[in-house]
Amino acid sequence: MALTVAYIKSANPGRHSDGRGLSLLVKPSGSKSWTLRVQREGRRRDYGLGSFPNLSLAKAREKAGEWRQRIQKGIDPRAARKSPEAGSEVETDWSLFPMLPAKLKTARGARLALLFGLTCLREN
Repeated sequence: MALTVAYIKSANPGRHSDGRGLSLLVKPSGSKSWTLRVQREGRRRDYGLGSFPNLSLAKAREKAGEWRQRIQKGIDPRAARKSPEAGSEVETDWSLFPMLPAKLKTARGARLALLFGLTCLREN
Protein backbone atom coordinates (compact mmCIF):
# COMPACT_ATOMS: atom_id res chain seq x y z
CA MET A 1 0.00 0.00 0.00
CA ALA A 2 1.42 3.37 -0.97
CA LEU A 3 1.62 5.82 1.91
CA THR A 4 -0.24 9.11 2.05
CA VAL A 5 0.63 12.25 4.00
CA ALA A 6 -2.50 11.87 6.15
CA TYR A 7 -1.57 8.27 7.01
CA ILE A 8 2.02 9.27 7.84
CA LYS A 9 0.93 11.98 10.26
CA SER A 10 -1.21 9.52 12.24
CA ALA A 11 1.02 6.42 11.88
CA ASN A 12 1.52 4.15 14.88
CA PRO A 13 4.97 2.89 15.94
CA GLY A 14 6.46 0.35 13.54
CA ARG A 15 7.66 0.05 9.94
CA HIS A 16 5.25 1.28 7.27
CA SER A 17 6.14 0.33 3.69
CA ASP A 18 5.60 2.62 0.72
CA GLY A 19 6.87 0.05 -1.79
CA ARG A 20 10.12 -0.65 -3.67
CA GLY A 21 12.09 -0.71 -0.41
CA LEU A 22 11.07 2.72 0.89
CA SER A 23 9.55 2.66 4.36
CA LEU A 24 8.71 4.97 7.21
CA LEU A 25 10.05 3.91 10.59
CA VAL A 26 7.99 5.27 13.48
CA LYS A 27 9.56 4.93 16.93
CA PRO A 28 7.54 4.67 20.16
CA SER A 29 8.62 8.24 20.96
CA GLY A 30 6.75 9.36 17.82
CA SER A 31 9.80 10.30 15.75
CA LYS A 32 9.54 9.31 12.09
CA SER A 33 12.36 8.54 9.68
CA TRP A 34 12.64 7.30 6.12
CA THR A 35 14.65 4.17 5.32
CA LEU A 36 15.51 2.44 2.08
CA ARG A 37 15.94 -1.33 2.28
CA VAL A 38 17.83 -2.92 -0.61
CA GLN A 39 19.61 -6.16 -1.40
CA ARG A 40 23.26 -5.50 -2.23
CA GLU A 41 25.97 -8.11 -2.71
CA GLY A 42 23.67 -10.77 -1.34
CA ARG A 43 23.03 -8.87 1.90
CA ARG A 44 20.06 -6.81 2.99
CA ARG A 45 21.00 -3.25 3.84
CA ASP A 46 18.99 -0.41 5.32
CA TYR A 47 19.93 3.15 4.44
CA GLY A 48 18.60 6.14 6.37
CA LEU A 49 17.31 8.88 4.09
CA GLY A 50 16.14 11.49 6.60
CA SER A 51 13.40 12.32 9.04
CA PHE A 52 9.79 13.27 8.49
CA PRO A 53 8.69 16.14 8.20
CA ASN A 54 12.16 17.45 7.21
CA LEU A 55 11.99 15.08 4.23
CA SER A 56 8.50 14.99 2.69
CA LEU A 57 6.93 11.89 1.17
CA ALA A 58 7.58 13.13 -2.39
CA LYS A 59 11.21 14.02 -1.62
CA ALA A 60 11.74 10.66 0.12
CA ARG A 61 10.46 8.82 -2.96
CA GLU A 62 12.72 10.91 -5.19
CA LYS A 63 15.77 10.37 -2.97
CA ALA A 64 15.07 6.62 -2.77
CA GLY A 65 14.99 6.46 -6.58
CA GLU A 66 18.33 8.28 -6.81
CA TRP A 67 19.91 5.95 -4.24
CA ARG A 68 18.58 2.86 -6.06
CA GLN A 69 20.23 4.10 -9.27
CA ARG A 70 23.53 4.64 -7.45
CA ILE A 71 23.39 1.16 -5.95
CA GLN A 72 22.69 -0.38 -9.37
CA LYS A 73 25.79 1.41 -10.69
CA GLY A 74 27.82 -0.12 -7.86
CA ILE A 75 28.21 3.06 -5.78
CA ASP A 76 27.75 2.55 -2.05
CA PRO A 77 25.68 5.53 -0.79
CA ARG A 78 27.13 5.22 2.72
CA ALA A 79 30.68 5.52 1.43
CA ALA A 80 29.68 8.44 -0.79
CA ARG A 81 28.16 10.20 2.20
CA LYS A 82 31.14 9.56 4.50
CA SER A 83 33.87 10.67 2.13
CA PRO A 84 33.24 13.23 -0.57
CA GLU A 85 35.76 11.51 -2.86
CA ALA A 86 33.89 8.19 -2.95
CA GLY A 87 30.71 9.54 -4.47
CA SER A 88 31.97 12.45 -6.48
CA GLU A 89 33.32 12.46 -9.97
CA VAL A 90 35.40 15.58 -9.37
CA GLU A 91 39.13 15.05 -8.94
CA THR A 92 41.48 17.45 -7.21
CA ASP A 93 44.50 18.67 -9.12
CA TRP A 94 47.08 18.50 -6.33
CA SER A 95 49.75 20.08 -8.55
CA LEU A 96 48.07 23.41 -7.77
CA PHE A 97 49.04 22.95 -4.10
CA PRO A 98 52.78 22.16 -4.13
CA MET A 99 53.30 23.62 -0.66
CA LEU A 100 51.11 20.99 1.01
CA PRO A 101 52.85 17.98 2.54
CA ALA A 102 52.06 14.63 0.91
CA LYS A 103 50.11 13.41 3.93
CA LEU A 104 47.61 16.25 3.50
CA LYS A 105 46.88 15.25 -0.09
CA THR A 106 44.39 12.60 1.01
CA ALA A 107 40.81 12.94 2.21
CA ARG A 108 41.82 11.82 5.71
CA GLY A 109 44.75 14.23 5.80
CA ALA A 110 42.58 17.14 4.71
CA ARG A 111 40.08 16.37 7.48
CA LEU A 112 42.88 16.16 10.04
CA ALA A 113 44.28 19.47 8.84
CA LEU A 114 40.91 21.12 9.33
CA LEU A 115 40.48 19.59 12.77
CA PHE A 116 43.93 20.19 14.21
CA GLY A 117 45.36 22.94 12.07
CA LEU A 118 48.11 22.71 9.49
CA THR A 119 50.91 23.28 11.99
CA CYS A 120 50.62 19.87 13.65
CA LEU A 121 50.89 18.00 10.32
CA ARG A 122 54.00 19.70 8.86
CA GLU A 123 56.68 17.53 7.38
CA ASN A 124 59.92 17.57 9.35
